[in-house]
Amino acid sequence: MWCWVPIGEAYVAVAAALQRFVPPAERRRPIHPAAAPLPWTREERLVAGVLAALMALWLAEPLHGQSGALVAVAGALVLTAPRIGAIRFEEAVSSIDWTLLLFMAASLVGGGLAA
Repeated sequence: MWCWVPIGEAYVAVAAALQRFVPPAERRRPIHPAAAPLPWTREERLVAGVLAALMALWLAEPLHGQSGALVAVAGALVLTAPRIGAIRFEEAVSSIDWTLLLFMAASLVGGGLAA
């Protein structure tokens, strides 16, 4: 019986937040289904395929023995490869938030040292 308590608390919290922050007219507005989705572009199919392959390789890491980081780098290289990839390498590198990336790397190293 007690296992349902967190679900009930979450439901009450969401209902209270909706009551407080969503105007009454918006709460009564009917929800219409979205329009039919457009067919996937070549880039979207490529990204979906690479992501599926990456997830399969990450799950199969005990079988092939390659680290998850190496698998991720291989996926990034496929997605940025000339004439194949979904995005140009220069465009991908320029869109990276390097400060956040370095902070995450330092946090992982610090956590590894503390453990």
